[in-house]
Amino acid sequence: MEEPAEIEVVMEIGSQPILYFGIEIEFRAPRSPDEIEGVHSPEIAQDLTLYQLAMVVQAAGLPAACRAESFEYPTPDDLINPLLNANGTTTRRGQALVIDRDSLNNRRASREFPYRHWFFKYEPNVSDEVYPEWIPVEVNSPIMTDEEVRSGLPTVGRALRAIRNAIAPGVHIGERYGLHVHVSPKDGLTLGHAKQITTLVWLLEESLLYPLCAPGRKEVNVPLRVNYLFNCHCSDGLDPSTEMRDHLPPSLLTHRPHTLKHLWETRTLGELGMAINRKDDESNSQTFGLMIVDDTNDTGVSRPAMEFRYSQATFRIPHIHAWVAVILQICRVAMLPAGLFRSALDDVQLIILGAHPPEETWKRLLQSIELYSGDNMGLDSAHLFWHSILSRYEMGATRDVDANGIVVMY
Repeated sequence: MEEPAEIEVVMEIGSQPILYFGIEIEFRAPRSPDEIEGVHSPEIAQDLTLYQLAMVVQAAGLPAACRAESFEYPTPDDLINPLLNANGTTTRRGQALVIDRDSLNNRRASREFPYRHWFFKYEPNVSDEVYPEWIPVEVNSPIMTDEEVRSGLPTVGRALRAIRNAIAPGVHIGERYGLHVHVSPKDGLTLGHAKQITTLVWLLEESLLYPLCAPGRKEVNVPLRVNYLFNCHCSDGLDPSTEMRDHLPPSLLTHRPHTLKHLWETRTLGELGMAINRKDDESNSQTFGLMIVDDTNDTGVSRPAMEFRYSQATFRIPHIHAWVAVILQICRVAMLPAGLFRSALDDVQLIILGAHPPEETWKRLLQSIELYSGDNMGLDSAHLFWHSILSRYEMGATRDVDANGIVVMY
């Protein structure tokens, strides 16, 4: 790309919206020592573990809470449910326990609960033959701004180190456990944003996103190319709409005359959300690597977000930092004005169609996305980091765990 074009991109990016994001990490944790085997119900047992994890993060100075399903299933065991007599700072919020009631004094934290807390919940889909007696958990971070990423994820590191250091003998991550990233602009996700993000991700996932993930992730969260949205036959012809011509380069309109038409003809965010989650084979229960979700607080107010489910779970902060940086850069590029977005798609398409080895392709794509986003997200040499990660994959190290499957953070 010529130097003047690069300067133009950097100048335009100044008007880009602030991005909000949150992460979800799946893992298994040992059962709480407070559980009384044969006395406590399964719901109480799992909730005690979630409560223990939340207490650990709160002790690290971060607001924390946990889901308490045992409150939903009244049984005689409730008479000995320790969670009903939790320590004096704990307060109940619906079917959740907030570890420090003072963390709800902030009006925004109270109104948007649980999205201003580190929130632990039972995750039944996290199955594993290793440590089967342990409790499957998903931890959700609070909503954070992109400045957290530029700073190297200090808050995320603080929370995960607290869990790793305080829970004995540690927590376990299996082959199919995921690291999910939710993203939305500060002012809210629009239909236009969602169309552009979906288009760019559809173009990038096979050549950039899956290559940066552990082998086998494509079988866990399937690519958009198997989505109904990109395989339906439009009955009203193949002529692209004005909106498509404004946002998509001739290289896409020429080589893929019908693939994107249904996507760009959706008229509401809800319609697009339903379409993007639909498979050609409805018997396939796998989820896509990209989804549109409604993050709903406990007062019923929802905030639509794009959810990126491609990556394997990890507690390693440099790995999480590099992955979230790629996701936010993609979203920034997708929110560029139509002309710049069209140019970015054209460059991405040319790189993908070029006769490059796979490693050279993802390197070029990383560089192009960073250039158009105008923000390295605190990473000076992202391609060198990813090269080291892919080298570990080739040696069989597909998870950041020790020989016993316990999380490591180095």
